[in-house]
Amino acid sequence: MCMSSATPTSATPLRRRLPLAGVLRPGRPSDIWFKPALSVVAAVAPPNLILLALGRLDLAMYTMAGSLCALYAHNRPYAARARVLAWVVLGMLGGVAVALVTASLTRDAVVLVTVGALLAAAQKVLCDATRVGPPGNVVLTFISSASLFAPQSLGQVPGHLALAAAAGAWAWLVGMAPALLRPTGPERRATAHALNATAAYAEAHGADEGRARAARAAGYAAVQAAWQTLLSLPANSARATTRHALERLVVRAEVALAAPADADPERLRTWARALRGTGRVPRTGDPRTGDARTGDSRAAADELLGVEAELGARPVPLWHRLVPLAPLGVRTALGCALAGYASLALGIGRPYWALVTAAALYQANLTLTWSRAVQRVVGNLGGALVFAAVAPLAHLGQAALVLCCLLFAFGAEALISRNYWLGTLCVTPMALLITEFTGYQEPGALITERIVDTLVGALVGFAAAVAVTNRRAGDRVERAVAVADRARERAARLLAEPHAAPGALDAAHRALAAALVELRATADAAAGEWWQRALPQERVVRAEQAGHRTLAAMVRRRTDAAGPGRGDDDGGRTAMTASGGRPVDEGTGAGTAAGDTVAAVVRQWRAVRPGLDTGPMEIIGRINRCAALLQQAEDAPLRRAGLSRAEFDLLGALRRTGHELTPGELARETFSSGAAVTKRLKQLTERGLVERRGDTRDRRVAHLRLTDAGRDLVDGILPEQLAYETAVLSGMDGPRRDDLAALLGELLGQLEGRLDALRA
Repeated sequence: MCMSSATPTSATPLRRRLPLAGVLRPGRPSDIWFKPALSVVAAVAPPNLILLALGRLDLAMYTMAGSLCALYAHNRPYAARARVLAWVVLGMLGGVAVALVTASLTRDAVVLVTVGALLAAAQKVLCDATRVGPPGNVVLTFISSASLFAPQSLGQVPGHLALAAAAGAWAWLVGMAPALLRPTGPERRATAHALNATAAYAEAHGADEGRARAARAAGYAAVQAAWQTLLSLPANSARATTRHALERLVVRAEVALAAPADADPERLRTWARALRGTGRVPRTGDPRTGDARTGDSRAAADELLGVEAELGARPVPLWHRLVPLAPLGVRTALGCALAGYASLALGIGRPYWALVTAAALYQANLTLTWSRAVQRVVGNLGGALVFAAVAPLAHLGQAALVLCCLLFAFGAEALISRNYWLGTLCVTPMALLITEFTGYQEPGALITERIVDTLVGALVGFAAAVAVTNRRAGDRVERAVAVADRARERAARLLAEPHAAPGALDAAHRALAAALVELRATADAAAGEWWQRALPQERVVRAEQAGHRTLAAMVRRRTDAAGPGRGDDDGGRTAMTASGGRPVDEGTGAGTAAGDTVAAVVRQWRAVRPGLDTGPMEIIGRINRCAALLQQAEDAPLRRAGLSRAEFDLLGALRRTGHELTPGELARETFSSGAAVTKRLKQLTERGLVERRGDTRDRRVAHLRLTDAGRDLVDGILPEQLAYETAVLSGMDGPRRDDLAALLGELLGQLEGRLDALRA
C-alpha cells in the first residue's frame, strides 16, 4: 500500500512472464499451524476408527467428507465460526448429494466429468465470494468429484449422506471445542497480527522502498482483517469489554500506520505478545487522558463510536460479490471439464484426479495460477514418491492404513501454510491411501495414474486459464479507484468540518482504509492478468497517495483533539512539523487546546527555543495546512475524471480566458515550465480534450483551444469544487471572508513581486 516516489506511469505493461524464482521457497509457518492439523486428526480419527472396528472402512470416503470440514474457519471468532462451519457442512452435503445422485443415475464418464466441472466452478465462485478459506474450494471439489466416481444405487444415497452429515456434525463440534478453553482466541490473534504487522512497517519505514511498500500493504491488510474479525462479534456479547479493549489496540495500530516514524515498534510487539495467552488484554490508556492504567470511560466510548456505526452498516449483497468472479468461474468450469475429458481420452488414471488438479490451480490472476500449477506438480510428484516409500508399511493391515492416513493429514495441514507444495507432499499419499480403504490396489498403478492425472490436469487447466481472459480486471480497478476516491472525499469533507462527530470521523477513517486495502488487492490481482488493456496505474498511485495522506490527517485530528497531558501509550504520536505537516515527536505536555495543530507546533518550539520568533510560522504554517486539507478534497473530482491538478489548471486557463493560447502563454498562466506544459498538452490532446492549430505565419507556433469534450469536462467539475469551497467557508460571515480575502491578496501580491529576491 505504499507509493513509489518515482513518477508514476499511466499504464501498466502486460506481464507475460512465468516466474519460477521463489515459487517453491518455504515461508514462515502460520501462527496457528498446529490448530487445523490437530483439528483434522480429531475430526477424522473417531469416525475412521469406528468404521475400522465395524469392518466397514469402505464407507470411510463418506465420513471423510464430513470430517474434512474441520479444516475451515480457524481464523474466525467462535460466534462467526459456528455459522461458517454450519454453512460449510451444508455446502459439502449439497455437493455430495448432487454427486451421489448423479453417480446413481448414470455411469457415463463424460457426464460425470461435466457435472464435476460445474460443481467445481460453483464451489470456486462461492468460496471466493464469501471468502471461506483456507482451504477454500479445493477440499469441497475433491469430496464431490470423488463421490461422482463412487459406484452406488439410488437407494444407498440417503445412508451415505447420513454418514457424511454425522461426520460433519462431529467436525463442527471439533471446530468449536477450543472455545471452552480460550473463548477469545481468534480475535486476540487477529489483533496481535495487526500489531506485529504495524511494528514491522514502522521498522521498515524509511529503509528500502520495496520492503517498506510491502510492509505497509501487509500492515493495512492486517489491520483491516482485525477489524473484520472484531466487527463479526455480537455487539452485545458477554465479552463486550474484551472486544472493546481489542478494538482500542487496533486503533493504536492505525495510529502507528499513519505515523510510522513516531511509532514504537517494541511497544506494539509487547502488546501483541501479551495477547498470546489467556491473560487480561493489555490496557493502552486513552489518548485523550494519557492514563495508562484506567483511562477515561467517556473518551474510550467516543473513540469507538465509529465501530458502532460500522456494526449497523448493511453488508454488501452476495450477488454483487459474485458478478466480478464470473471469468474465474468460467475458467474453472472449462479447465476442469477439459482436464477430465483429456484423462478419459488417454485411458490412464482417474478423471476426477485430473479435474481436482485443474480446480486447485485457479487463483486471483494468471501469474498466481502459474505459481500454483508449479507447486501442485512438484508436490504431487514428490508425494507419489513418499507413497511408494510408505506403502509397504500401510499394507501391514487396515489399522496401519488408518494410522498412516492420520499422520499424513496432520502433516499436510502442518506444512501447507509454509508452501502449498510442501502440503501436497502429504496430501498425495493420503489421497492414494484413502483409495485403498475399499481394498488393496497395486502401488505402481496408483502412482502412475496419479502422475499422469497431475500432469494432464496442470497442463490443460493452465491452458484454459490462458484461453479464458479476465478483461474485467481493468474495470474492477477503475471501480476500486472510484470507491477509494469517494471514501477519501467523504473523509476530507468531514475533516473540513470544525465540529465533526467523532463516530463519523472514525467510521470514515475505517471505510477509507478498507477501500485502500481493496484497491491495492484489486490492482495487484489485475497486474497478474494477461490479454487486457493497460491499467490506470497512475490513477491508482495517486488515489493511494491522497488516501494515505487523508488517513494521516484524520489520525492527527484524533490526536490533536486529545488535549494537554496526552500520554505516549498510543504506540505512535502524530503532529505537524513547521515544514508543512510531517509527523514529529510531540514530547510530553504538548496539546492543542485551541484545536489548531499549528498552535501545538508553535508551543513546542517556544518550549525548546524561548527566544525564537515564531510569528511567521503561525501564518505560513496555517496557510500550508489549510492548502493541504483543501487540496485533498478538491482533487477528488479530478481523479474521478482521470486528471491531475496540473492538467486541470491548463484546461481551466483555456476555459477562463475564452480564446486560444500558445504553449508559452499557458506556461505563464499556470506558473509551469515549458517542458511540463508540452508533456501535459500531449496527454490532453490524445484524450481529445484539447486541439492544436498551427500558426499560418509561423509554423513553429501552435495555438491551443478546448474541444467540446474539454469544455464540458471543465464546466462539470468547476461547480462541484465551488460548492465545496462555499461549504468550507460557510462558518465565516461575509465581512470576515472579505477581510481574509484582502489580507491573502495583499500577501500574495507581495510574494509574487518579492519571492524571487528573497530566495536570492
